[in-house]
Amino acid sequence: MSSYDAVRAELPRLRALLGDPDLAIRTRTAYLLGWYPEEAGECLPQLDDERDPVAVATALVAAGLLAEDADADQVLPTSTPGTRSSGGPPPPPWPACYCCAPAPCPTAR
Repeated sequence: MSSYDAVRAELPRLRALLGDPDLAIRTRTAYLLGWYPEEAGECLPQLDDERDPVAVATALVAAGLLAEDADADQVLPTSTPGTRSSGGPPPPPWPACYCCAPAPCPTAR
């Protein structure tokens, strides 16, 4: 538990990595944030800024983990590619399903 708490203490600094130019860093940061539901209020808004489809998929899964009991309108980003308001293609099916359902999606692979 001390490792969890040590990382949690650094989340304010780690969240800044969501703006890093390196896609791998942004993607891994989004993944990491999903494991800290106590910090959902701070993390969810920042997950909405991603534009790369790979990182968007990870951000959607993280949002689903952070806001497990939330309505889909509170969880899904509204401006990212492939979400409701962007007019782009639909998001990858497994993260979209995971975000919207409290139980694992039967089509997840």
